[in-house]
Amino acid sequence: MYWLKKKSYLLCFLLLALNSFNCSNVTEKKRDPKKILFLGESTTNGLGATQISNNYVSRTIEGFRNLSLPIEYKVIAKNGMTSSWGVLQIEDVIRYRPDFFIIEFAINDEELSDSEVLSNYLTFKSLTPFTRTIILDLYSSNQYRKFLSTGSKRITSLHGLAGFPNQIDTEPCLPKDWDIYLIDGVHPNDLGYGIVSDCLNRTLYPLLLDSILIQQILIPQ
Repeated sequence: MYWLKKKSYLLCFLLLALNSFNCSNVTEKKRDPKKILFLGESTTNGLGATQISNNYVSRTIEGFRNLSLPIEYKVIAKNGMTSSWGVLQIEDVIRYRPDFFIIEFAINDEELSDSEVLSNYLTFKSLTPFTRTIILDLYSSNQYRKFLSTGSKRITSLHGLAGFPNQIDTEPCLPKDWDIYLIDGVHPNDLGYGIVSDCLNRTLYPLLLDSILIQQILIPQ
């Protein structure tokens, strides 16, 4: 988590220069915690991890709490589901009113048509005025993809067409030997979930910290 701390210091320095902000402790003021909602399938449920604390959701939350960032989170996930199931959970998402909305269906969506994927993600995008939505595009192994009629690359490009500003294509941060971090060609093992969490944090952490710092500047103590 060293790079996360380094990032926070840089952001604090910029805010100090622009706004005379006191960066000695970014969580000094008591404020409502930021809410993060994770929507997905078996990977979001942590299938393949030896224990729940090793999945990417738990690792991400633990990292933020270790930095004393005020957050709450909720997971809505069901094994084997696609984004079409995710759209049916929209009422629960709105009811929770998350500040950040993480979506992960990429692998299972490979069975859907292009039009259905686009329709689902345009529905997710309709929530953008109310929450920061992040698409987490994960990849199955090359060997497993041979048995699929379509590949993860197609899904990633469709998410791009839907126009999300925060779409995480995990492939650049996955090791070349990604297959050895998967227990079945699809689900990560404990080490793999650590890699996925790091991929997510590189986008989520700066957005989360910015949101907390801006809130502390704008809301008087």
